[in-house]
Amino acid sequence: STGKRYPITNIVTGAFQLSVDEDRQTLAFTTFYEGGFDIYTLKNPFEMDSVRLEDTQYVAQLKKERGTVQSEEEKPEEASSVVEQDSLIEEVRLPRTTDYSHYVFADLGRKTEKKEEKVELRPDEYKYNDGNYKVHNYKIRFSPDIIYGAAQYNTLWGFQGYTQLAFSDVLGDHKIFIGTNLVFDLRNSYLSLQYWYLANRINFSFFAYHYANTVLSAYYGLMRFRNYGVSLIASRPFDKFTRVDFALNWLNVRQEFLQVILPSDDLTSILPSLQLVRDTAEWGFTGPMNGFRGLISLLVSPKYSEQSPQFTTFQIDLRKYIKIVDDYSLAFRLAGGASFGSEPQKFYLGGVPYWFNPEYGDGQGGQGGLRYDSIKDVYFSEFITPLRGARYYERIGNNFSLINLELRFPLIRFLQLGLPPITLGNIRGVLFTDIGSAWTSFRNIQPIKDGKLKDVVAGYGVGMRVYLFGLLFKYDIAWPYDLQNTYDSIHYFSMGIDF
Repeated sequence: STGKRYPITNIVTGAFQLSVDEDRQTLAFTTFYEGGFDIYTLKNPFEMDSVRLEDTQYVAQLKKERGTVQSEEEKPEEASSVVEQDSLIEEVRLPRTTDYSHYVFADLGRKTEKKEEKVELRPDEYKYNDGNYKVHNYKIRFSPDIIYGAAQYNTLWGFQGYTQLAFSDVLGDHKIFIGTNLVFDLRNSYLSLQYWYLANRINFSFFAYHYANTVLSAYYGLMRFRNYGVSLIASRPFDKFTRVDFALNWLNVRQEFLQVILPSDDLTSILPSLQLVRDTAEWGFTGPMNGFRGLISLLVSPKYSEQSPQFTTFQIDLRKYIKIVDDYSLAFRLAGGASFGSEPQKFYLGGVPYWFNPEYGDGQGGQGGLRYDSIKDVYFSEFITPLRGARYYERIGNNFSLINLELRFPLIRFLQLGLPPITLGNIRGVLFTDIGSAWTSFRNIQPIKDGKLKDVVAGYGVGMRVYLFGLLFKYDIAWPYDLQNTYDSIHYFSMGIDF
């Protein structure tokens, strides 16, 4: 209000990224201290008195070398800071504060009892005779970025563990990822190696993998699926939010029967794919809260071998997030897909991903669920979720459509229990409606019959999300609805973020 400027701190290294709260009572900022940036706060910054700034050792040494003579008003006990504002000179004084005599900021030529040895480079080591500097080619040297392990629960294969190592060079042009969960031998292990070349606008990657999973079949006993191959990937960003990805995957699958005497079943195929991605989402505590995410993809499986299926699959997935106010948002999703060819892909519609207490349907028309004795079902089908108010395999077809609508909000800000002594915070809630369908023939599908939903499944309900031990757990309760009746609720315990 007065237009005056004056110092309130004597920070030598500067204050950056200033942020004040709404009440103007606390000021937060960063400053450089002991080799790194830290965050500090000041209480009532607008009520602080001005300070008199001392000369730093560097400035004091410069004045001494230049023969600067202090004025009579400047005494050893205090120094001055002069600020020019609108041609007026304002002098601010304050007693000397911190003693910096024991701090070493730079070598200013101070004489010490011990003679210091100076480290110098000969000019011929970094210059040519004509005075130009020598230029050395950049050498790639990899160093580890991160090594971590993770555990997960997969709807199809159950609990799994994985360890990943990441390496990169100084410029970040080259990245190497190694993953493993070595179990007994190679036939039972997950192993992967991925290399990314990121020096140019188009990013290239080479990916080699071997995955092994065992399942227990009611008819064939214990079976092992081995999935191995290599992929070539190219990704070109158009801007910060949009990119196009191309992949060429050479896929090999072997099904081995471990408890019955049957020959192994093998499949080899080449799968080119192309997808356009746009992502401007702003993330919240458990999922996106604002922005847009969209994907359009095309997957082709040519008749590479007699065992490989022949199909072409097109999918679209559009998601819009609208922030109403802080912590409250709407999430809307529209997804659909179609597969064509002599052996098109199957889409299994219903349920939620990472469902701990799943319920299973038999699909419309008695088609049944996924068959573990079929490689094509295991590796060329796809689960379409979430469709709450439905079970797994509630609808099966070569085409699908799905609509999700959610209101995301804070359910419990803070919860502290005495027994058991548990404290939980930021428990999120959702209100949702899911509508979807999967079908094989457009001619036979009947969305509504006699005023009820026939080939379309719908459900609505409420859910809760909470972090426990670093993992996000979700509980949803949904009621199936057919436009006339509401049926018994289905409870979903699962984990994972809300996409």
